[in-house]
Amino acid sequence: MNLGPGQDLEIVRANAATTNEMKWTVAAANERTDTTGRIVPQPAAQGSTNGTTPVTILNGPTSGKERSVRVIVTNYDTVADAATLQTNTSGTRKAITTITLPPGYTMEFA
Repeated sequence: MNLGPGQDLEIVRANAATTNEMKWTVAAANERTDTTGRIVPQPAAQGSTNGTTPVTILNGPTSGKERSVRVIVTNYDTVADAATLQTNTSGTRKAITTITLPPGYTMEFA
């Protein structure tokens, strides 16, 4: 998956956590960062969902750049729940994918 300038990547749950939040890890690389066309890896980040409040997991790149993204989400809650990955461009949210994860299951999206 690629993010363009001004597109932030968010995750949000369908329901509040019963016992535990879901955990996410994101890795990214900027593409076309200079005249050589090199791909520059970015530090990985990780965190937790916040119930039904969207959490920004990665900010979009600066103008003229593109960011390749890989996200892993694991449901550490005791019940199944849906997680949505979405972009947020100046407050306009657009769902990329939604998947229901049983307890202990992981999804990977790239």
